[in-house]
Amino acid sequence: MSKFFYQLLLGLALAAHVSLSKMIDAHSFKAVLAVLIVYLGITTAFLVSLLYFQKRQLPYFRGSGVFFLISGSLGFLLPVMIELGVMPHMPVTIFLFIGTLAPVATLGITAIFRLEKVGIQRVFGAILGILAVYLALGNPFQNHESWSFWYLVALIMPLSYGVVDCYVERCWPKDMGLLHIAAGDAATALCICIVLGLLLGVTPDNVITTVHKSPWLLIGLSVSALCASLMFFFTVRHAGAVFTSFATFASLLLGLLADSLFFNAILSDSIVVAFLLFIFSLLLLNLHQHKP
Repeated sequence: MSKFFYQLLLGLALAAHVSLSKMIDAHSFKAVLAVLIVYLGITTAFLVSLLYFQKRQLPYFRGSGVFFLISGSLGFLLPVMIELGVMPHMPVTIFLFIGTLAPVATLGITAIFRLEKVGIQRVFGAILGILAVYLALGNPFQNHESWSFWYLVALIMPLSYGVVDCYVERCWPKDMGLLHIAAGDAATALCICIVLGLLLGVTPDNVITTVHKSPWLLIGLSVSALCASLMFFFTVRHAGAVFTSFATFASLLLGLLADSLFFNAILSDSIVVAFLLFIFSLLLLNLHQHKP
């Protein structure tokens, strides 16, 4: 039962992250990098400080550098860069619908490389989850949105999540705990952003301007990223990649519910049916739950 609870927490953190990314409204790649440098810096500093005050060993990169490079890039950096980059250029509903394809990508990768037994129940669970998303959002293309290059860019995000879900589950470094992995990933992603920023001309003034422009949004983004990272690694470690990937369905439905409660957003008439389908999809998923 705790695994479902942590999965819902992961979904809530992901939903908050999407909303905050939209509010930050970064229109250029340099602006995206400036935002990433700030919030990854906050996240890394917090995790490293936590390890230090608990008198635990800091993440070591010798023998684990490749793991941190892959998981930090595909699970931490690339999806957030895409999220921040495409949100100003496409409707939120279409972005959310594309984001919920992560379980399909994870199931596909798992089946192709035979990492876990997929089973017809899991496939049917993914179909029900996507149907729940469709009912909750309504038709995301109902306003006859014309095709956009940004839709194709956004598709990289669920594929990236699918790859990293499977990779982290299979290649978790020995003798490293949850906080070590989260801190190592954040530090690796931060170093990559700093290098890219230096190459592309992101100056300290750009970073300072970003902080002055949206200080509370950046803090919120850091908190949501930190929570999502910890929940992600916990769930992958204890329940497997496929189970974890279904958090994207939870993130959408919880996000819609929060919008209704706090911002008076109008929910779809089919929202109750969507929630029931989502719960049933999780039950089907649990029939072949990963055993650690």
